[in-house]
Amino acid sequence: QCHVLNFQTDYKGEIKLAHKYSVRKIIDIYAKVVRDGDVLEIRVENGSQIVNFNPKVFNDGKIIGAFAVVKFVDGSLLYETMSKSEIDHTRVTFSKMPNGMAWKDSEGEMCRKTVLRRICKLIDLHFDSVEQEQAWNDGSDADLTKNEPVKPEIQNPFPTKAVEAVIVTEEEKLRKQLKDKDPTLQDWQIDALVREHKEANQ
Repeated sequence: QCHVLNFQTDYKGEIKLAHKYSVRKIIDIYAKVVRDGDVLEIRVENGSQIVNFNPKVFNDGKIIGAFAVVKFVDGSLLYETMSKSEIDHTRVTFSKMPNGMAWKDSEGEMCRKTVLRRICKLIDLHFDSVEQEQAWNDGSDADLTKNEPVKPEIQNPFPTKAVEAVIVTEEEKLRKQLKDKDPTLQDWQIDALVREHKEANQ
C-alpha cells in the first residue's frame, strides 16, 4: 500500500539525515520493535553500555515497546527505550494524526519512528541551513506545541492608560448638596445661596 511505502521511505530518510548531519560521525543507527516473546537485554559492562536483542523468529505477538541505538565512530554508544504505554502517550499527546492510517496500518513502523525521534534529541545535529532544519522538524509525526497548557495572562501592574483625576471644589460640593436637598431650586437660586455661604464664612 502506498502510504506504508511512503512512511518507510521517510523512516529511512531520517536515518540518512542523522548520518549526514550528526556532529559526531555515526557508524550505525537503527530502531527496533520489541514484541511479546522477544528478549531485550541492556547492561553496563566495564563501563561500556551493551544492548543485546534476541527477537523471536516470525514473531507477530503484541508490541510491548521499542528501542533505538546509535553507534559512533569513537566507539561510544547511545540507546533509548520506550514502553508501549510511553509510545501511546506520545501518540495521543503529540502526534499530528494520532488516529491516522499510518498508526492503524503501520503501527510497528510508527513505534520505530517515535523512539528514533527521541534518541535523535540526544544527537547533536548541525544542519547546513534553516530550511533543512525546518524540513527535519516538519518530517516528524510529533507536534510538540500540541496540548501545551495555556499560559496565564500576566496583568501589567502599571497600566499604560493614565487615570484622569477628578478635582471637586468646595463650591461644587455645596452646589450638589443644595440641589440634592431641594431638587426644585433653580441655578440662579443656587448661585445666590452659594454667595451667601461664602460671605458668611469670610
